[in-house]
Amino acid sequence: MANVVVFDKYETTLTLEGDTLKVEKRLRLMNIGSNPIIPGEIHFKLSTQAGDEIIPADIRNLKIADHYDHALDTQQVKGNEELDVVFTLWNPLLPSFYYDFKMSYEMDFDPKGILFYEINVPQEKTTINIKNQKTSFLLPKRFHVTFAPDAEVTTEDGARVLTWFNTPNLDFEYSYLPLPRVGVRMVNVFWVLLIAISLVYLVVRFVRARKPVDVY
Repeated sequence: MANVVVFDKYETTLTLEGDTLKVEKRLRLMNIGSNPIIPGEIHFKLSTQAGDEIIPADIRNLKIADHYDHALDTQQVKGNEELDVVFTLWNPLLPSFYYDFKMSYEMDFDPKGILFYEINVPQEKTTINIKNQKTSFLLPKRFHVTFAPDAEVTTEDGARVLTWFNTPNLDFEYSYLPLPRVGVRMVNVFWVLLIAISLVYLVVRFVRARKPVDVY
């Protein structure tokens, strides 16, 4: 089926609200083949990083609905490393026809870091190829984006909005500190400066300790 049906639209919006991450998707499944098809089972596999381990994503309030907002039957199957979200689509798709639907869920959000934070959002896999992908991450405006090599960063409606196109790599860093966005992680700059200042302080202390005292 991967040769005849694709996600012609795969738009994901991730919104950070306190310690909760809200995920909303708008998806379009299109028949790019020359014959009618019935898609059948659609799978979304979600995993997350926990230390050195890959574990199934822990989500809640899952909803998958069609463009009329009618909920579709779904099931979740938890494996050793992935959560398999499954729903079935029995609507026939004629050539060049499409089916719009949406998915939403929530999960706990625990960023890594102290002064500078890195995201940890679910990694997604699907059984269908993605043709056009757009991902947006909405941060409260009180945060500042300090590193985002592959994202467009804008400010809209009181939020910092990071947007990626056709890439699964949501790599960025943010902070409460009003620092500029640069080409390297600010956390690395911070530790380099801290080590450099510490070394200078130790050298000065050492030089002062060895300096002879004048005796009159």
